[in-house]
Amino acid sequence: MSDGHGRRPVIKAVTWPDDLSAPAQPVTESPVLTELLDTTLVVRLNRPAKLNAFDDAMLLDLGKVFRAAMSDQSVEALVLTGSGRGFCSGADIKGSWEPDSAVFGLRRRLNPVILAMADVEKPVIAAINGVVAGAGLGFAGVADVRLSADTAVFVPATAERGIAPDGGMSYSIPRLIGPGRAFRWLCEGDHIDAQTALAWGLVDEVTTPDDLLPRALSMASAFLAKPGAAVALTKRLLRSSDTNSLAAQLELEHRCQDEARERRDAPGA
Repeated sequence: MSDGHGRRPVIKAVTWPDDLSAPAQPVTESPVLTELLDTTLVVRLNRPAKLNAFDDAMLLDLGKVFRAAMSDQSVEALVLTGSGRGFCSGADIKGSWEPDSAVFGLRRRLNPVILAMADVEKPVIAAINGVVAGAGLGFAGVADVRLSADTAVFVPATAERGIAPDGGMSYSIPRLIGPGRAFRWLCEGDHIDAQTALAWGLVDEVTTPDDLLPRALSMASAFLAKPGAAVALTKRLLRSSDTNSLAAQLELEHRCQDEARERRDAPGA
């Protein structure tokens, strides 16, 4: 794949070591760690030895976290990141699954988690700290903003295995980088670095690994500093624009303006 000027994207070799025993946070038995920092919930995928590949247990926990965040008034924004050297390397096909869920896992486990993440009417920031591959791209894609460490590597990891994109990759990636580039990337499978992802529009900002989480938290704080429900309603409108006609979107904007004024002017707002 070229960048439109006859140049190939920067490609990094991705190694898949047997031992990734130096995670950013202490390893625990829990596949998902959460920490509430002020009003921003940091959600950390926590299987560093597997580059945070998800199994049944991780998806169950992650779904609970996103569903709880929808109604938890102490949570006003979310940051999704990973422990160790990976963000999420997709499905752990050798991991522990309930009977038949490895076969039907997309519909029974993964898809509801992606939908729950998309349904959170609060800012969701993906802080991509390392390798993101396969359906892990779906988690990144459904976030409202994608920040990347400059060491991150992006890997489609589907066509070369003879499988189709999943986790919403076929929905989010064309919307981020365009349908033509999405088709070529997903089919050719190039491993691209963070700067290439930025140039394509796959991520919104690149920073150093040490600055990644502080930058995500700073961005969340900036969103939350806006008065009333402006950010939540903007998210609702942008998500609806994918399927609405212009007339329907104009009507929704009108209703959201009414709601914005009511929530802005409410006592204690």
